[in-house]
Amino acid sequence: MQINKIIILGGGSSGWMTAAGLVSRFPDKDIILIESSSINTIGVGESTLAEINDFLKMLGVKDTDWMPFCKATYKLSIDFTNW
Repeated sequence: MQINKIIILGGGSSGWMTAAGLVSRFPDKDIILIESSSINTIGVGESTLAEINDFLKMLGVKDTDWMPFCKATYKLSIDFTNW
């Protein structure tokens, strides 16, 4: 059985990153993302690790293409005082 359509249930960072990765890897497949119109995306305090650049490179996206647009910055460490 050949799979021609992939449906992703749920948006947010995970859903959209999954969709982007699948479209990049399988350009001949029909990738559909379904997200709720009644559940808001959580965006406050989101951050990621440096390895995100590997994922973005796979997609053909350079950090200089998106970081200025998003007013993003590199986060190199976290200091937990009295953890």
